[in-house]
Amino acid sequence: VSNSPGSQIVLTNGTDIVSGETFTAPQVYTPGGNARINSLQDEDQLTGTGVSNTLTATLGNANDNGGTLITPKLTNIQTLNASFTGSSSAGANLAVTGLDLQDATGLKAVNISRIASAAG
Repeated sequence: VSNSPGSQIVLTNGTDIVSGETFTAPQVYTPGGNARINSLQDEDQLTGTGVSNTLTATLGNANDNGGTLITPKLTNIQTLNASFTGSSSAGANLAVTGLDLQDATGLKAVNISRIASAAG
């Protein structure tokens, strides 16, 4: 994970505690490589260092813990672009249906580009 000013930081399958200007949280594989999970997780702590910091997150099915709500710590992230792409509505892999922003400061805009029908 790069912390260089102006760099694009791509979140991982582990806990990400990073600072930067542009953050991307795609779907990633588990360490074993056998399942895809959300790279944006409750334990992540992202700090924006510029004047126009952005987080773009794709939230699919719940991770191995089955949680359908994600609550990361976001500091000085002005823009959040989120896509809820999960499709499971039953079983162990429920779709992520919520992004709790109680631990977010500096947020000025939230853009939702997609909500899968199962995510409601």
